[in-house]
Formats: sequence, structure tokens, C-alpha cells
Amino acid sequence: MVMRRFSMLGLIVVALTLPLAFAEQQQVGSTMIRYDVDSTTLTYCRANGVNGDVFGSPISGPARVKTTGSSTTVESHVALSGALTPVIARDIVFVRPPATVGEIFAAGYAAVVTVKTDANTVTVDPAVDWSATGGYAYTYLKTTCGTTVNDGWVNVAGATKASITIQYDQGDLDALAWRFECKQNTPGSVPITVYPSEGDDCGSAGTLVAGFCEFATPGPTANLTWQEFGAWGSCRIGFKDKTTDTSEAGANLERVTGTIVVSK
Repeated sequence: MVMRRFSMLGLIVVALTLPLAFAEQQQVGSTMIRYDVDSTTLTYCRANGVNGDVFGSPISGPARVKTTGSSTTVESHVALSGALTPVIARDIVFVRPPATVGEIFAAGYAAVVTVKTDANTVTVDPAVDWSATGGYAYTYLKTTCGTTVNDGWVNVAGATKASITIQYDQGDLDALAWRFECKQNTPGSVPITVYPSEGDDCGSAGTLVAGFCEFATPGPTANLTWQEFGAWGSCRIGFKDKTTDTSEAGANLERVTGTIVVSK
């Protein structure tokens, strides 16, 4: 069964930071958020929370941070306090918004680190306004990626269903190529491509090419969710630039997001 879905960054943040009262048996994890795809080598990522767990809560930062108005530059609130010591490029930082009546999550309180200058300054995407008096305490997820048979696996053992989503929101790749893989958690187990298989349509915006789905054009329809009902031990998302990435400027900067939701 295939379902297509468009997930905004704010919705992912809600899932990561607030209890899922309506689905107590669900666990929501992210493999990458607004990832800048630069490689033609198949890559696998995890966005890790507490104890290195994809399904864990975000990790607490050591000190408060701020911006000057709306900005892509985030700094230590207290000069030279090293507030941003633990984060690096591709990590995701969150701050808790002031209480807002009628909103469970206010926009502008999550961003992805694109460049780390030093322990006190990072560049983020998108621009945020964290200029309130006193700055903000923050939490973060560590994004770890690799290209080997051991990278990017998310434990789904015991799940009755695993929903795996990829979305391509922005960029100028000739095509984003991707596939979903699973394996058993036993010695010698090998990755199996669970989607796509021969004859799959890759969604309304995708094309099946040589064992991969390809999204040639980013946007609201360049996303797909696969519901996997098999008794797997771990699953992951593999993705790459098919051939060319012509520019990293402005709207040509890639934004690729992946999530895994397990139901138990």
C-alpha cells in the first residue's frame, strides 16, 4: 500500500517535541530534515536524539542562543559561552515558542545548521527570529550519515507497521534518486529493497528507473510514503543525486526530508 503525503518542517517538529496523545503506540523519528544532497553516492542518514535514538527526545543544548531580528545567523546569547559547541552542519536545532493560544506549535522555532563558524555562531536554514530578551534555551538532533551497509538503520523490530516517507521540497538536481530498504536484526542479514519493486509507480511525481524512484522536480507532489507491514528488524532511506547539482545558491539549495513512523 502506498500513500502520498506532504509534510512541512513544523509538522515534523510537533511530532518530535510534543506527546502524541491521539496515537500513544506510535513513535516518530526523522532520518534527515532539509538535507542538502550533494553526492551521487547512495547515502543513508539518521537524526538522533537522546541516547543516539532516532525516536528519542531532542538533546538539551548547554546554554541559550539568540538572533538579531530575523536572521540565518544564530549566536550564543552570552558572548563566548560556547552555547553551540555540540552542533554541526546538518544538525537540527529547536527552541520552545512562547505560549500561543490556539497553536500547538508556532512557525519559526526550528532550523537546520548549514554552516558552523565556531562554538558561538552557526548559519541555519530557514531564517528564524530568536531575538527575545534573554534568548532561548534550545534542543537539537544530531544528523549522522554514511554510505556503507551499516549506516542509517532505524530499529523497527516489534512494529506492526512502519511508515517510511521521503519528500523533496527544493533544489536543482537533475533528479533525486531514492529507495527504501529493510533487513532482519540477525548476523549476516543483508539489506532488501522494499520499495520500489518492479512495476511500482513511484507516486504521482516519481519515475521508476533501474531500481530507484526518481523525483525530477521538487515541490508539493514530490513525496511518497510507503507502509511496510513485514516483520523487519530495521529499515532505512537511501538517496542520492542522480547526476548533477548545478548550484547551491538560494532556491537551488536542496531540501530533502525523511521520516519513519512505527506503530506498536
